[in-house]
Amino acid sequence: MSERKVNQQATENESSTHQIKNNDDVFCAICLESINNAPCTLPCEHVFHLNCIKSLRSHEGLSQVCPLCRTDLPPGPEDAFIKGCALFVNLGFLYSFSVTPNKQEKVDEMVNLFKSSAEEGFMCAQHSLGVIYAEGKGVKQDFVKAHELFLKAESQGHVETQHYLGILYHDGVGVKKDYVKAHEWFLKAANRDHVDSQARLGDMYLGNNELKKDYTEARKWFLKAASQGHTDSQHNLGVLYDHGNGVKQDYVTARKWFLKSATQGHPYSQYSLAVLYDTGQGVKKDYVKAHEWYLKSAQQDHTDSQFRLGLMYYKGEGVKLDYVKSREWYLKSASKGHDGSQQNLGNIYLMGHGVKQDYKQALEWLLKAAAQGIPQSHFNLGIMYMHGHGVNRDLMRASEYFTKAASLGHAGAQQFVESMKGQLRQRR
Repeated sequence: MSERKVNQQATENESSTHQIKNNDDVFCAICLESINNAPCTLPCEHVFHLNCIKSLRSHEGLSQVCPLCRTDLPPGPEDAFIKGCALFVNLGFLYSFSVTPNKQEKVDEMVNLFKSSAEEGFMCAQHSLGVIYAEGKGVKQDFVKAHELFLKAESQGHVETQHYLGILYHDGVGVKKDYVKAHEWFLKAANRDHVDSQARLGDMYLGNNELKKDYTEARKWFLKAASQGHTDSQHNLGVLYDHGNGVKQDYVTARKWFLKSATQGHPYSQYSLAVLYDTGQGVKKDYVKAHEWYLKSAQQDHTDSQFRLGLMYYKGEGVKLDYVKSREWYLKSASKGHDGSQQNLGNIYLMGHGVKQDYKQALEWLLKAAAQGIPQSHFNLGIMYMHGHGVNRDLMRASEYFTKAASLGHAGAQQFVESMKGQLRQRR
């Protein structure tokens, strides 16, 4: 009999399983005790105690068949789980949740394998089936079922389930958002060295939710996770020491943690390490090393690193001055809304540095930066309207931009405000 057929028959017999629960006249042929709880109906429809079947399966010397009719026993919970996991991987669910029509039959087989294993109390299957329902992988998304399965797995001490329950309560997925309960679940898993739960606790103590901010506790949990190689926690420890949050500000220790994370490819740590070399904090100022780490981070699409590279090429710091490369990096960052890159890109077109002078492009980028409150952009727009560069000459508009730049702290703008007032009075 095929495994698929066994699973189908087991499913068809679920109703008879429920009917037997209150039938005191049915006896288990293995232990000869009355079956009034925990029944197990085999595909051949003979009924036994679930624990008796488990015991039968556990003895390698005994034939794995029904004691009454010698029909092969269905796979045990561990076997069913392993086969379900194999299908899970083969179906590509590690990378994509999509289910095409030609895959649905295999998906159903996978779910049935997990179900049969979970119903026999195998906690790994309970957890995996919970994930399947929570994320809607090949089944209709059902957070209620997922939550029930997670609680069953957790009651047996499944640490990954404890972490997953923490996520559900933290994000309010399928349950009411509850940071206190989230903390409880993360704490259970974290105390058993679950690295992601340790990192989550550190994040929660940073005060980004309803829990009271506590840098000391945040550092404690980040340190536990970081010691297991968790890159985000290594980065966060670096940030704590870099900013002096809950600890004495220490750029040397910050660099140590940034370096651990950066060498594992963490783009934010690569950026933070570059800044230390760029500014000479905790290390000797080194533009070449700064450029090296900015580049690694920028190649992972880190916006601030792309801006900093644009700045280095514009100034010729650690690299040969190159307006063309500067513009390329500014454009990458500016297109994602970076205000500094938008300002500097506008300035490149305004001055014609490395490109043909283009007032239209300058105006476009300066307006974007000005909308984000960049004082220099308001000042440059004032210059454009004062001289009529790419726009109709308009001293009133120029005065407005200079006034705004001055109010935002631009050092030289006030002088132009007074000049505009004088010119406007003369025109009257």
